[in-house]
Amino acid sequence: MIELGELREGINNDDVIAFYQSVFNLPHIEVVGIGSNLGCMFGVEPTYNKLMQLSLTKELISTTFNKNLKLISGGTSITLPLIEDDLVPKDINHFRIGEAAFLGICPLEGQQFKGLHKDTFEFYANIIELIEKNVVPGGITTDSNNGQAINNDDDRTTLKSYKAILDFGLLDVDRDDLEAEDDFLFVGATSDMVVIDVGNNKTEANKTKYRVGDKIKFKLNYIAVARLLNSKFIHKVYV
Repeated sequence: MIELGELREGINNDDVIAFYQSVFNLPHIEVVGIGSNLGCMFGVEPTYNKLMQLSLTKELISTTFNKNLKLISGGTSITLPLIEDDLVPKDINHFRIGEAAFLGICPLEGQQFKGLHKDTFEFYANIIELIEKNVVPGGITTDSNNGQAINNDDDRTTLKSYKAILDFGLLDVDRDDLEAEDDFLFVGATSDMVVIDVGNNKTEANKTKYRVGDKIKFKLNYIAVARLLNSKFIHKVYV
């Protein structure tokens, strides 16, 4: 991997020759190509100039060591729009596609690729407790919490609403990576549980909206999908 400014993995340009001199001298090692990573950590945008740097690095290695590098990996899903705009150097012949294939979008601006679906993953959480409780916590609160920030002068101390506990937590996925289809308020999250506020728990027809055992549906972004698929505590169903 070659460093192009994202500051994740990659060999600095000044070290390329020395690095590959060592690698090519290793027994039983075949270098089939080089690549770069852009956009994953700091969001450095892939451009024609960035990919041209990668292409020139390939030429430098090939010429210096008389090696044929078959694969030049130009990045991930974030690089795909450059193909549509014909801004990819001809030597770039490989991409590491994840988000575009599974979620149908480009992570750069979130736009949907034509012909691909965005709703390929759904996450359902079970309501394991549903009780009417105070809106504001009782007692002295500290900074060591994962709930909503509470103002000590909060004038809602006498109000109540229904709190539902869901059977997942921060060990499984971050709530910021989820989008709920229903209208409710995230109250807080702990390692293994999430609490939501469902108000008076009534529909417009004044019927009970949620009950214990009901499922809450969420849409997922790429990070949520990756974390949930890797969690041994989440049941997966493929349809």
